[in-house]
Amino acid sequence: MSEGAKRGRLGVVSLSIALALVSVGFDRTTSTGGPTKLKYGSVRFSFKAPIPSAGTLAGSSSGWSKQQSAVQTFGGFSSLACPDTADCYAIGPGIIAYTHNAAGQNWVVSTIPQLHTVLQSIACSSPSRCIAVGTYYNAGAALGTTDGGATWESLTLAPNVTSLYDIACPALNDCWAIGRSLAGVPALLSTMNNGLSWAEVSVPNNMTFIDSISCPDATDCWISGRDQVNNVATMDTHDGGATWTVG
Repeated sequence: MSEGAKRGRLGVVSLSIALALVSVGFDRTTSTGGPTKLKYGSVRFSFKAPIPSAGTLAGSSSGWSKQQSAVQTFGGFSSLACPDTADCYAIGPGIIAYTHNAAGQNWVVSTIPQLHTVLQSIACSSPSRCIAVGTYYNAGAALGTTDGGATWESLTLAPNVTSLYDIACPALNDCWAIGRSLAGVPALLSTMNNGLSWAEVSVPNNMTFIDSISCPDATDCWISGRDQVNNVATMDTHDGGATWTVG
């Protein structure tokens, strides 16, 4: 086998190994334009650089390094948000942990209210301001911090919100959360003050379920879910949420 063929084969094998390692830790990724959220897994890798191409992976796995969080969780972490290269927040059932270490080390477990909250998603509008959402028994739940995770407070939601699945914070204090309401229809919430107050936003009638949101900036957001005949569908806004269109 020629030297060039060997290098090419090594590149493919290295890429396969790298992807396998990532898939062990994370099943799905979504981006909100700034913070990166890695969902449904356990925090075992720190992201240090863009993932290189298959060619540059040959003989090297630069870009990803394995990190042990040393945080005990029941069922692992469910979501991760990193608003910059030094600050990351991870959530799981009844737990929030954070690090302000660029190497992804020295994780600290926060003391949080509503210990039995099943947290599903977290987003940060700045390195110190984040909101985590989920379910507390049969009600939607949101916890917010403004001091880098040192303290968290329970945020008041409308009583008809039974669960929150995902959140995106495209600008400082500006966040969108999605979930389900008591009537079994989608719930879409907006805050402009880091969760101190929330406004309920109407969802188009032909969207019967929504479960993921991504907002690259304060003007543009996309939400995925299902329509009236249970087909995969999306809705989007390009005016800061004033109007939403089903795609």
